[in-house]
Amino acid sequence: MIEVIARGFAYREGKVLVAQKKGESNTFLPGGHVKYGESALKALFREFREETGIRVEISEFIGALEHGYIGRERDEHHEVNLIFEIDFKGDVSSKEPHLEFSWVEVGRMTDINLLPNPVPQMITGWLRTRQASYNYSR
Repeated sequence: MIEVIARGFAYREGKVLVAQKKGESNTFLPGGHVKYGESALKALFREFREETGIRVEISEFIGALEHGYIGRERDEHHEVNLIFEIDFKGDVSSKEPHLEFSWVEVGRMTDINLLPNPVPQMITGWLRTRQASYNYSR
């Protein structure tokens, strides 16, 4: 089975918002599974609201990452992550007892085991391209 996951990339003052399940060593961009018949945008709105109580604004689509891994029960997983730039007002805290959120410097994304593995490279490249186009348009 292929899982489709909508994830949000929030960026403030050189830091990215990440989520982490309590007791786990990896982190991930906030978001969650797209339900059957639901658009990725609606899933991201819903998941972020469920996890934080905050309504996000979605700016643009950053990209898609395909990822496969073996779970704890030795079961195979295959997912497609759809990553969108998001923004929201105020601070973020978890409404779900198993999740924590934190802001991490972009340069430390690989230090915090941000999964799927290509996410840090994708974000860094996207930020570099965005900054270049901003400087060019000025």
